[in-house]
Amino acid sequence: MRCIAIGDIHMTADNISRRDKVHQADLILINDFLEGIGINLHNQVRLFQNRVCLKGGGDSNRPPCATPSEFSESELAEFAENGYDQAMNYINPAEPIKKIKIPLIMISHTPPLKTAVDRLSNGSHVGSKAIRRFIEKRQPVLCISGYIHEAKGTDTIGHTTTYNPVMFNQRGWLEIFIETSEIKTVLHD
Repeated sequence: MRCIAIGDIHMTADNISRRDKVHQADLILINDFLEGIGINLHNQVRLFQNRVCLKGGGDSNRPPCATPSEFSESELAEFAENGYDQAMNYINPAEPIKKIKIPLIMISHTPPLKTAVDRLSNGSHVGSKAIRRFIEKRQPVLCISGYIHEAKGTDTIGHTTTYNPVMFNQRGWLEIFIETSEIKTVLHD
């Protein structure tokens, strides 16, 4: 299975079809527009083709600048934990049937705090404490975020690899290959 993760399209979804390789994916994940196109992942969990479990959150913590959809850290923590319970309700019954480990991928508009993917150009970290605590405790295979447009890159928290592909119009995107329970990723410019 080939998935593409795109950061912050800011309502320019029509550009997706213009990129070679991107629109030919089995699944396209958009971290800032989780309810507008295709399957709604905004604070939802979905099991896709019994091969990957996706947990979404298109919301933001309260940063130094105002954004359209902000939540407190306690609300973000509640969304994350509720989603985890739902993910386990999908994964636990499916794994014995498929005889593979089904990976959990977290799509969070807000990156986890104190990582390479939440740093502003002035060096300040503005990610979410709640998202970081969730990752430390639950260890999804991947966490794909956006929101901080200058923080393209990757980092790790325990066994979780975090990515920020940045804004799609800055040509950033993440390619994810899922073969049985193994995941490989390529961060593109």
